[in-house]
Amino acid sequence: MADLPQGYRDIPEAERAKAQKFFDQGKKVADTGNYEYAIEMYLQGLSIDPENTDAHQALRDISTVRAFVAGPNLFPLLDAPWLPIFLAATFLVHPWLGWLATGGALVMIALFLMGVLRGTPR
Repeated sequence: MADLPQGYRDIPEAERAKAQKFFDQGKKVADTGNYEYAIEMYLQGLSIDPENTDAHQALRDISTVRAFVAGPNLFPLLDAPWLPIFLAATFLVHPWLGWLATGGALVMIALFLMGVLRGTPR
């Protein structure tokens, strides 16, 4: 093999193939939605072949998807299309209550947009 940059290991092909089996299994499991086990598979493969940049990228992608699916960001997206129906039902109960709910919804949307435009603190 050619000279490796400083800090890199010369990993035998048999070890790379063993690590690749972990990566393949991790991808297969991630496609089913079992992100925890997929991350574990990638970590085991990376313990054998820590310089596999494709595996590092795939692990980051799986972690990002897991954080989105398990995080609080998904549920508001599912609730938003129902807002007009909820407001219409509120107007049917009483017009003043409908206007109050509409005002509250507008305030919440304005706060959301201000937060998006301002960005998240880093």
